Amino acid sequence: MEYSKESLITIVKQHPAVLNEIEARDVVFRQKFDAEKRRQISPWIMLGRKHLQQEEFELWLSLQAKEFSEHAAIEKMTALMEKYYGQLYPLR
Repeated sequence: MEYSKESLITIVKQHPAVLNEIEARDVVFRQKFDAEKRRQISPWIMLGRKHLQQEEFELWLSLQAKEFSEHAAIEKMTALMEKYYGQLYPLR
């Protein structure tokens, strides 16, 4: 399936626990950024972000298809976030 904002929103709404954890991890990634860097890099959950968009969407689709657990989805999303932010997740 090709990415669409509407499709992503529909799938994400069905997995609130995953979304909540991803949002929390996003805060952890961004906490050490200074104000300038926070302005330059959009939060992970912003749907206007293009970088890694298709990869993220494919993960949500795989989660929806029950190809892996919610825990595994969170770990896979965290790996994408590490690419996006250019740093390792500090709470692993």
